[in-house]
Amino acid sequence: LDVPGFVMAERDGNRYLSLALPKNVLLIPVRNALGQIEAIKCRKAEGDPKYLYLTSKTRKWDGPRAVQSLHVPKGLPLGADVIRVTEGPLKADVAWYLSGVPTVGIPSASGSKYLETFLEEYTNFTKVILSLDADFRTNPHVGQGLVCLYDLVVRLGRETVLELWNAEHGKGIDDVLLAGAPIQKLHAPVSVIE
Repeated sequence: LDVPGFVMAERDGNRYLSLALPKNVLLIPVRNALGQIEAIKCRKAEGDPKYLYLTSKTRKWDGPRAVQSLHVPKGLPLGADVIRVTEGPLKADVAWYLSGVPTVGIPSASGSKYLETFLEEYTNFTKVILSLDADFRTNPHVGQGLVCLYDLVVRLGRETVLELWNAEHGKGIDDVLLAGAPIQKLHAPVSVIE
C-alpha cells in the first residue's frame, strides 16, 4: 500500500486493510486541487503535538511515511481571482464555509514552498489574503513564516492582503469568523509585520 496511514493487518490468518491510528483522534483529510486525499492529519484529544500526520512508518508497520501538502477544500472554485491562505486543513475548510472566500491551508506557518507550487500552477489567483494565526506577534516561528509568505506572494506579483485581528477574539481565522469579530484587512509592507 502506498497511502500513508493505511496498513495491511492480519487477524486469525486473515489479512485486511486497516489504519495505523493513535487513540482518540479526529481525522482530517488533506486534499489536493483534484479533491483527492493526499494525507490525513490527526487532531489529538490531548497532549502535544496536537496535530500530526497519519503515517504507516512506525515500529509496528513498515509502510509509507506521512506527507505534508497544501490543503484545498473539496469544491473550492479554482477559477476564482482571490485566495485566502491559512494554517491547516481544518481552518481552511471552516474559513471557506463561513466566509465564502476560497481558502487553502498550508501545513504550517513555514509552508511557503507548498503555496509557491500552488500559486505557480493557478496563476488566476491575482489577490492573495494571508490569514495566519494571531500568535505571529509572539511566536517567532509563525512571525517569520508570515514574512516569508508575504515575500513569496509579492515576488510572484500578486496583490497581497494581510488579515489581522485581536488575539482575544481567537487564534485562527476560523475562530474569528465563528465569533463574528472584526478583521482588519491591510495592504502593508513587510515592516508592519516584523
